[in-house]
Amino acid sequence: MDVYRSTDAIPAGFGPSAVTIGKFDGLHLGHRDVLRQLCERAHADGLMPTVVTFDRNPLSTLAPGTAPPELVSPAQKVELFESAGIGAVVLLEFTEQLAHQPPEEFVRRILVETLHAKVVLAGADFRFGERGAG
Repeated sequence: MDVYRSTDAIPAGFGPSAVTIGKFDGLHLGHRDVLRQLCERAHADGLMPTVVTFDRNPLSTLAPGTAPPELVSPAQKVELFESAGIGAVVLLEFTEQLAHQPPEEFVRRILVETLHAKVVLAGADFRFGERGAG
């Protein structure tokens, strides 16, 4: 499994991919179901199963003091993704700049131009931006 700690680290020829996005603090049953569906779809369509996640809970940047303690470290998170069959992880630093990036720019720059996503899967509670971030 490949792990990229910035979008600049992703090789130009990456993809095409099937992507899911979220903070994934641990892998509860809902997360495991999304990852299972992602892997099934990716394998059926010849895509790279890819997770875009964050180095910290977005609330630790957006509303310091309100973020719950992390259940797993970023390294443990990567191990959990690997055990779930994920082929690549993009572990982004969650900054104010990322939080304020318009959703359309995130989709264009990261999902379309960098990951060449053909499928994007998200859980029912996923939202872009300041109030969401997965």
